[in-house]
Amino acid sequence: MISREEGDLIFVKLQRDDSVVQSLEKLCELHSIKNGLVVWGIGMFRTADFGYFNGKEYEHKIIEIPGEVVSFHGSIASSDPRFHLHASIALKDHAVVGGHLFNAVVSPLMEIQVTRLRGIHLSRKLDERSGLKEIEIS
Repeated sequence: MISREEGDLIFVKLQRDDSVVQSLEKLCELHSIKNGLVVWGIGMFRTADFGYFNGKEYEHKIIEIPGEVVSFHGSIASSDPRFHLHASIALKDHAVVGGHLFNAVVSPLMEIQVTRLRGIHLSRKLDERSGLKEIEIS
């Protein structure tokens, strides 16, 4: 992982075999990001664990073939779960698959822009109606 910051904008390059979530955790520690936005990302995943929330729980779909990232964004909160990420990838046949991203392994690379939030605090709290840990903004 290679990263640089300019003000509150952080740019990171992930390399072959990097875990997206573990790399974002390291990035937050390295750049003191408590709250932030994953604005965009491009690159490729070798494998990915996507989820679809069916109203009660997440249904996982693990993709174990390379896919080119066509969308990647989310939020970074100061509470668990730290990351709420969504992504989609285009497969060799140009079919697109995606959803809530639990994790992915990069190959050969990925470029991501993160913006650190200083005046906005993000946390997550379980909402009994939705069954999800929803974002709280203060």
